[in-house]
Amino acid sequence: MIEVKFLARLKEEIGQDSMEIAARDGMTIADIKQQFFSDAQFQLPILQALNHEFCDETTAVSDGDIVAFFPPVTGG
Repeated sequence: MIEVKFLARLKEEIGQDSMEIAARDGMTIADIKQQFFSDAQFQLPILQALNHEFCDETTAVSDGDIVAFFPPVTGG
């Protein structure tokens, strides 16, 4: 299983802070991202991390990984 975490406002949009999904051979961050964020409401930038490290969408995921999605952080 892969633990998927939703941080900041994404947690509110999804309606929970984490869930587990089954790992598949060849699965990438992009596959997971599409599963949760394919709706028009999620057209804003969404960043991702794999096992607490920033990564890009082409990164492969495996059983036991932790994937986190979060909006970009801005400040002044």
